Amino acid sequence: MKVVITPSFPQISNPEEILQLKDILVDLKEERLIPYETSISEFKLLCYERGFNEFRKDLRVFDC
Repeated sequence: MKVVITPSFPQISNPEEILQLKDILVDLKEERLIPYETSISEFKLLCYERGFNEFRKDLRVFDC
């Protein structure tokens, strides 16, 4: 029997944080740094895996 442990992440309750997360996701999709089909839930998991600030750095590099 294979057991899969899924992480439990705190819910983002601050509306500003939710909007910021969505804006970054849209920008990443426009720059084709992340697949267009990526949902907000998948993006949250990626942020925890990679780090939200790393995605911000990617956008700044392409913004030059």
